[in-house]
Amino acid sequence: QAMPAASRPDKHTVIVPFSLVTGDWIIFNVLDLADHLTIDFSLGDFPKQILLNGSNPTTGSGDWLTLTGGVEFTTVAHTFTNASDGSIDVTGSESISYTGLEPIDDNLSATNRIFHFNSAAGTITLGDDETVADDKSRITSASSEVVTFKNPTTSLTINAGSGDNTIDLDGYDSVFNTTTIVVNGEDGQDTLNINHLLGLSADLSGILSNALLSIQGLPSVGYSAIENLNIDLGSGNDTMVVQSTS
Repeated sequence: QAMPAASRPDKHTVIVPFSLVTGDWIIFNVLDLADHLTIDFSLGDFPKQILLNGSNPTTGSGDWLTLTGGVEFTTVAHTFTNASDGSIDVTGSESISYTGLEPIDDNLSATNRIFHFNSAAGTITLGDDETVADDKSRITSASSEVVTFKNPTTSLTINAGSGDNTIDLDGYDSVFNTTTIVVNGEDGQDTLNINHLLGLSADLSGILSNALLSIQGLPSVGYSAIENLNIDLGSGNDTMVVQSTS
C-alpha cells in the first residue's frame, strides 16, 4: 500500500516525492529473496542518507546494489566494515550504507576513487571484470564486497587497513586511463605484488623510488607502509632504474 500523496503505477513500483521524506534517512529493508537496488543520480545529488538492509537469500546471486547516473563526481569512497557491510560516500550527497549485501556495481563517473579496508588479514585484488574494454575494473577481498566500478579519471587509492595483507595489482581494464594508483599498507605486515599489468609483453622502462613506481605508458603506482614489494613486468626486455627503496 502506497503512502498518501505517493503513487503506485504498478505492483512493483512506488513513487514517493522527496518532500514526503521529512527525516534524515531513506531505508530499504528487503526480504529473503535476491533483491536489486539501483540508486540513480541522474536527477542530482541525494540530500538524505540511504540504508539498504539486505537479507541472506538461499537462492540466486544475493542482494546487490547498483550506482548509476550523475555528473563526474570528485570522489567516490567505499568503506568496507566486513564482507557484507559497509558504506559509500559520494561527493555532494549523503552517505549510502548497507548490510547483508553481496556485489556492488558502481557505474558512477569519478575523478578519484578510494577503497578503505578493515582490520581483517587477507588478499586484496585489483583486476579487470569479465568484459574486455568496457572501462570497468574490479576489486575483491574476502573481507569486503566485490565491487565492479567505472575507472576513475585521475586516481585510485587502496587503503589496506590494519591487518597483514597481500595487495595484488593483477591488471585493470584495457581502456584504464587513470593517472595514478596509490596503495597504502597502513598497519600490519603488508606485501604489494605489482603483476604484469595488462599482460604486457612490450619492452618497458621505468623508475622505482621508495614511494613510487613510474613506468612509461602505464599509471604510476605510489605506495606507503609496504614491507614487501614484488614487481613482475611481463615477458619483455625491461629496464628499471632503482633510486631508493629505503
